Amino acid sequence: MAALLEMLKKIKNNMLKMLGLQSEETVTEKVYEEDK
Repeated sequence: MAALLEMLKKIKNNMLKMLGLQSEETVTEKVYEEDK
């Protein structure tokens, strides 16, 4: 389960990076916020 969440976070980060919105660190923080 944890591995799946990690994979989804990476995919989300990559999508946002491709859109050029933010740095990976900022995106990761936002993903954690959303997961709560």
